[in-house]
Amino acid sequence: MRRQAARGWLERWEAMQDRYVYQREPRFEAMGEILEAMGKGPRRILDLGCGPGSLSLRLLRRFPRARVVAVDQDPVLLQLGRSAWGDFGGRLQWVDEDLRRAPWGEGPLRGPFDAAVSTTALHWLSTRELRKVYAGVAHVLRRGGGLLNGDSMPFSPAAPTLDSRVRAWMHRLYRSDPTGTGGESWTGFWRAISRVEELNPELEERARRYPSRHSAENHLRPSEQVRLLRAAGFREAEVLWQAMSNRVLVALR
Repeated sequence: MRRQAARGWLERWEAMQDRYVYQREPRFEAMGEILEAMGKGPRRILDLGCGPGSLSLRLLRRFPRARVVAVDQDPVLLQLGRSAWGDFGGRLQWVDEDLRRAPWGEGPLRGPFDAAVSTTALHWLSTRELRKVYAGVAHVLRRGGGLLNGDSMPFSPAAPTLDSRVRAWMHRLYRSDPTGTGGESWTGFWRAISRVEELNPELEERARRYPSRHSAENHLRPSEQVRLLRAAGFREAEVLWQAMSNRVLVALR
């Protein structure tokens, strides 16, 4: 796919994601600030469930000396990212890999990494799968390195009314266009891109890998996430940024 065409599709992807993810850009900014607070700036970053590279690109621009290994298993999104940005001057490596079966410590996933990051991706893993991913990430992070997981996470059992009301409010946002960007729906985006002939090989492979809809979300609360992280070998974990149920959970190796 030509670079200009790929970047046009990425603009549509960004607008669509902004429609669905509350305070998405502030979350990206917060993740960059947290990485700065953790040290002089990461040199080697692992992006888990990178999609077309939204977070990877923001971090590469923020940290000029950083390199990113961007991992996903969606062939369409990976192709859009590769076509639009290439290897970003040798600083960006795209990896087609299923996180649930990733060979941690081998090939592109060979450590040590200074940081691992993820946004709006890990909630699609079951609790058992997430436990394995956290253990794998702990294996490849250097001592003192951090994992940043930006995602929607429910409130604690002590706040059931707040949880239900925020969920209902955010559901109403998803059905509208809260950012005013004119972002299309998730279904509309994929319906449109399915007609791009240049992407037929990737679209066919995507259909093979995803024969049905996404798996159920794990809906893990921050406290439950922390227990998984501690069991995986992380020393401490805490939510360092939050907007409603949109949070950035940070864990130190």
